[in-house]
Amino acid sequence: MTDLPEELIREILLRLSDYKDLINAGQAYDVMRSLLDEQHIWKQLCKYHFTRPQVRQIMASNVQSDGTVNWEKVFHHLRK
Repeated sequence: MTDLPEELIREILLRLSDYKDLINAGQAYDVMRSLLDEQHIWKQLCKYHFTRPQVRQIMASNVQSDGTVNWEKVFHHLRK
């Protein structure tokens, strides 16, 4: 795995269906952990696992002071 490019590792992470698998992957490999710190991964997971209306409803309450959305929080809120 250490020889794989980050783009491929990112694609692998996007295909994991369970958030627990994502967390475990991040603990197993530093590159995966750094990729999981990217909001892009969480945004893509929200789009894949939830409907657009679900995401919009929760997204509004997770806008940070700088105007960005914390997609990881959106994902975890929606999965409950």
